[in-house]
Amino acid sequence: MAPRFLRVRRRAMPSWPVLTVAALVALLLGLGVRALVAARHGPTPAADAQTAVGALGDGGGVLAWRPDLGGPRVMEANTREAITDSWLRGERELRYAARSGDLAGLGDLFQEAALDDARAVAAGGDALLSWGHAPQLRFYAPDGSTIAFTDTFRYVALNPDAAATPEVLRVAARTLDVSMTLDDGTWRTHHQRVTADRALPPALLGVPPTAFRAVRAGPRWWTRPADTLRRDVAAVSDLGLGPLLLEVDAGADPRTVAALAAPLATVLSAAHAARVAVMLDVRAPRLDPLRLPALDAALRALPVDQPLAGVLLGPGAAPSAERLDVWRRVIRDRRPDLAIGLRGDRAPGPVEFRVGRGAWPTYRLRWWPGWPLTDARRAWQVQSFLASHPAGAEVGTLYDEPGSQRGLLTPQGFYRPEARGVRGDARPPGLPALLLEGLPLLLLCALEGWRTRRANVRARRARG
Repeated sequence: MAPRFLRVRRRAMPSWPVLTVAALVALLLGLGVRALVAARHGPTPAADAQTAVGALGDGGGVLAWRPDLGGPRVMEANTREAITDSWLRGERELRYAARSGDLAGLGDLFQEAALDDARAVAAGGDALLSWGHAPQLRFYAPDGSTIAFTDTFRYVALNPDAAATPEVLRVAARTLDVSMTLDDGTWRTHHQRVTADRALPPALLGVPPTAFRAVRAGPRWWTRPADTLRRDVAAVSDLGLGPLLLEVDAGADPRTVAALAAPLATVLSAAHAARVAVMLDVRAPRLDPLRLPALDAALRALPVDQPLAGVLLGPGAAPSAERLDVWRRVIRDRRPDLAIGLRGDRAPGPVEFRVGRGAWPTYRLRWWPGWPLTDARRAWQVQSFLASHPAGAEVGTLYDEPGSQRGLLTPQGFYRPEARGVRGDARPPGLPALLLEGLPLLLLCALEGWRTRRANVRARRARG
């Protein structure tokens, strides 16, 4: 053994519990600092600031030009795309500057009086979130360097203080006269003047649907061929169901939502011929106002000549009464005839109907361990559920949903046993069937009792 003074003393390493606690404390401190920064400056604004030049040339799902009124020069397609991109990126840059305090990028999209106005708005932190732009060209200079147009759009003004109330300061429609000039190959806003601004009126209660035996179209319904969509509508009509719920993700990009126009037209045309009601099933967590552009894109994608039964909002969790009122105003402004429903019973505020555990519940398959789910039992469960809720209910889905119950149709379009329950053709399992189906459960109970008895005998023997 080496002498004591030559021995290397090892430092005692912290134990695993100490390291774990230290890591958790560091994580909580980091999250706390991040939350304080977010509360002070708002959410991270990088998404708006990093919009590539030209990415919004197609309107981004929030802008569509009206027929031109002006001249004397006819606007070229590439010029229209460049103006559209610059106009929409200007609003995004303004929101970024209002949240971050970085005003350097405003000079790339604004100039002269418009630049002064943009800096003043950004300093106040009250930039707008807009959608539904409908610009109309009034003048295009012969040299191609100056344009003037009128833009009408909807917007929401959010409170700069995220913790203050009200959250939404104003939801309204605005009309602007805008002039833009071409300088160094970039179109910049030179002047803009507000010519009209009206608040969207409150949405009064409408008439709820008279019949509600709803069925969801299933996941990614818009990717199916047109013939499959028509077949689905025919199946809904044959089963006596309606309305058909078409899911729309309000969290998606408005450009993606606007692309639903073609499948929506196919479904609504077939539904009108088959006399099947159709509703939009809009999924929007807590009815976040930032998702309003996608909602408006879905409403504008609807064919004007085809009726829609209503809009069902799925907030996931109970939204505030203020948010519900804002969403109702936006929907009624675009389609005044629509009934507006809500998933869940706890959300405050008036709506035409509710879907959940209340008057119009949603069907859920019931299953007990050891009790096999035969086709007859599946059909009888659906039939019993509909019979116990004659006022209305949501039956389920046409096709299988991942992690959920299976649909009424096979992928090839054939009826499953649950469809017999919808039609009312199912019969309750008889006594022999109940006994046979209950045998596995009885055997499990007997086995568990035998194991418990043996364990008790061994315990008594061990005690002597």
